[in-house]
Amino acid sequence: MIILNNPYGITNESILTVFLNGAVVYFGKYASEVQIEVPNSVSSTDLIHLSLELIVNDQLFIVEDKSVFLWNMSYKYIYCGFFPGNDEVDKVHFLPQTSRVVQ
Repeated sequence: MIILNNPYGITNESILTVFLNGAVVYFGKYASEVQIEVPNSVSSTDLIHLSLELIVNDQLFIVEDKSVFLWNMSYKYIYCGFFPGNDEVDKVHFLPQTSRVVQ
């Protein structure tokens, strides 16, 4: 997973948890690029829902994409872009890709 922007003041000391269909697939210190482990039980016919929890300076942020996407076994990268809103609803969009499109 490659995180494209940082509106929350995330540092290398922040804690990131990534959930795939409710299961933890990454837990650790924040990095702009983290490797998540997609469970072997996920197939090309599965709908995927991703969400994140961030702990930044002892403050918890829960962000999730309300949508799902159809998993493709050839996906190698998932780009993540944050879009915090004024309505106190934090938004994130996940963009799965088969190849690296942003350096």
